[in-house]
Amino acid sequence: MKLHDIDWGEVFDYCPSTGLLFWRIDRPGKNANVGDVAGSPKTGDGRYWVIHYQQKKYYAHRIAWEIANGPIPKGMVIDHIDGDGTNNRLDNMRVVTRSQNQRNKALQKNSPFGISGIRRYRKSVFMVYSFVDRNIGRTDDFFEACCLRKSWEVRNGFHENHGRAR
Repeated sequence: MKLHDIDWGEVFDYCPSTGLLFWRIDRPGKNANVGDVAGSPKTGDGRYWVIHYQQKKYYAHRIAWEIANGPIPKGMVIDHIDGDGTNNRLDNMRVVTRSQNQRNKALQKNSPFGISGIRRYRKSVFMVYSFVDRNIGRTDDFFEACCLRKSWEVRNGFHENHGRAR
């Protein structure tokens, strides 16, 4: 239960079904009392719940994980399975390596075909690629290009949510 040598269980109550953290302590001058919801996605970049405590910023998903499961091993990160960084329900989080976390990314906004790893190579040729293997293959059939990419993702352990629309 310790992240940065703080026993989060003494500071917060965590509700695994909602993913919310609640203050266990009063915070005079901070407009936070015992039982109030801690943090907000509005205090960060909007992608994650952020909590300010003792003049530092902490991510609520890391605190929640540590309250429920103990310390996050060094070098590991929390992956939000559904891609929603504000959804801190216990069943939506898993501890993974950074590499594994990248295998559960949403579709990039600049993807021209609505599927990760496909771009036009020539006027009638589609190139299938990844940042791991670079060139997976080329084909003049878009459906075949999609199949090449998806089968490559399965063979390489990508999460089924990888490439989902934002």
